[in-house]
Amino acid sequence: MVIFSVSWRNVWRNKLRSLVIITAIAIGVSAGVFIIAFMQGISDQRIESAIKTEISFIQLHNPEFEEAQDIKALIENVSEKKKNISEIQNVSGQSERIVINGMAASAETSSGVRLYGINTEDEFKVTNINEKLLQRLTMFPENSAHEIVVNLDNQEFDKVVKADIATLFPELEIKLWTEIKPELAYLTEVMGMYMYIFVGIILFALGFGIVNTMLMVVLERVKEIGMLLAVGMNRMRVFKMIVLETVFLSLTGGFAGIIIGSLVSQYYSVNAIDLSIWSEGLGAIGWGSKAYTNIDFETIISITLMVIATGILAAIYPAKKALKLNPADALRTE
Repeated sequence: MVIFSVSWRNVWRNKLRSLVIITAIAIGVSAGVFIIAFMQGISDQRIESAIKTEISFIQLHNPEFEEAQDIKALIENVSEKKKNISEIQNVSGQSERIVINGMAASAETSSGVRLYGINTEDEFKVTNINEKLLQRLTMFPENSAHEIVVNLDNQEFDKVVKADIATLFPELEIKLWTEIKPELAYLTEVMGMYMYIFVGIILFALGFGIVNTMLMVVLERVKEIGMLLAVGMNRMRVFKMIVLETVFLSLTGGFAGIIIGSLVSQYYSVNAIDLSIWSEGLGAIGWGSKAYTNIDFETIISITLMVIATGILAAIYPAKKALKLNPADALRTE
């Protein structure tokens, strides 16, 4: 415990220098936390929008419809199936749909479209487009549909609910939203990867500043370190002392940055960031003109561990320099 106390006191022997590097770390980490929260927020919004307005959490299809988009490949006895699904825990709503693929054309261009015939009474339970009234298609048999979509109370139980539905209806093809639109699941993975790369770059740059600061500390205390070695202090304890000083320096700035970044992210999780200046371009790729930040506890823990790792790695070179000091030569240093 003594070495911890000594290392902490050593951090504040030169308050100005320590405050400068701590401030730099805090600014870098807080910026990283906010950028992660922003990227995570817009990613979650895109997925939520797709689930709420189009695909829902789970879809049931006739396997033949999925394979060839054959409009005759219907799910029969829809009412009974919906009743059975509604009894499954964590299901908050279900609705049947008629699906027709077509083409919209003008004098200049054409584009593929997908038309949905919905049950206007049940659709609002699985999407938020219930304000738009669509007429029921009458060319298909009653009590049949191309797909049944299922909404959940909690996304965490999607695999469990899918398994329960599969047990009830083994003849149907059942897919999660991640299987229906794998690009959305991939978006989450890519965002996560880029977020940590971004924070890694910030910490890598800050690491050079930390190394430089600790080298200055070692050079200023050559005589002191030489004296400690001369009176019999173990070289490994000197190594630990330098490493602990670096980690304390990094953690102080890191914690300050995490707190600042989290507070700013919390503010913008309620008060949207206005992106209306880019609304046209964002709308073309399915993004909204307002962004809300979002960051979870696991991400904060990950950033904290990355800060600690940066501190330890940045301490190795200065600490090795201290270990190479010859006590006799160090004591003669002016």
